[in-house]
Amino acid sequence: MTKDVLISLCTVQSNSGETQEDRTQTLISGNYYEKNGRHYIFYDEVMEGVSKAVKTNVKISENMLEIIRSGPIGVRMLFEENKKNVTSYNTPYGNILLGISTKKINVTVQPDIIEIDLEYTLDADGGHLSDCSMNMKIQSKNII
Repeated sequence: MTKDVLISLCTVQSNSGETQEDRTQTLISGNYYEKNGRHYIFYDEVMEGVSKAVKTNVKISENMLEIIRSGPIGVRMLFEENKKNVTSYNTPYGNILLGISTKKINVTVQPDIIEIDLEYTLDADGGHLSDCSMNMKIQSKNII
């Protein structure tokens, strides 16, 4: 994998009682490196309703995914299969206590592509918020 990568990110959220899903797809340039068997991805993300870019760091290790966002939005999301992790989601409008229950995490690592499939549920202040899935594909820019 090269240092310069392209990140394809697709997320789907469905709220309880609603039939319509909220789907987003993003293509972002970022940086990659590997150290001690862990994969690290760094990129800046422009989010709707936020004036400045959000810095995002992704750490991938065996059976775990960690996403740390900083800037106008701050959160440390930890995904571990069959575990619930609680975090504070800091926004310009206030903080929300989020529960993240990971149902499935599948990481496939190839020489020039890493693909992550993730299924999880979110709850806010103890109440179910949404069912979510995410597909992240990280690939070397030179193979596109």
